[in-house]
Amino acid sequence: MSNLEELHEEALAADRAQVLDNADRRALREALRREFPGQGPAVVDEELTRAIARFSGSRVSAFLPILVGRAARAALRSRPGSALDIHKGPV
Repeated sequence: MSNLEELHEEALAADRAQVLDNADRRALREALRREFPGQGPAVVDEELTRAIARFSGSRVSAFLPILVGRAARAALRSRPGSALDIHKGPV
């Protein structure tokens, strides 16, 4: 299975699990794009989808937007080009 196919499967699984509602997902995506302009929208979307998929089996959903955001930020900081990004605080 290719990387793109794996990512698509992760996105489908996350959508089925409703880890984040559409408003939370949209708000987090926009915040990450502002915080990591050097990464590009496609990279931000990829890492956000991976972070959402990571929490798809969670039973308690109250803190999922925060946890997904932290996971996505950590992944984006570890990518090349993150030195240009504006947010360098703790995960």
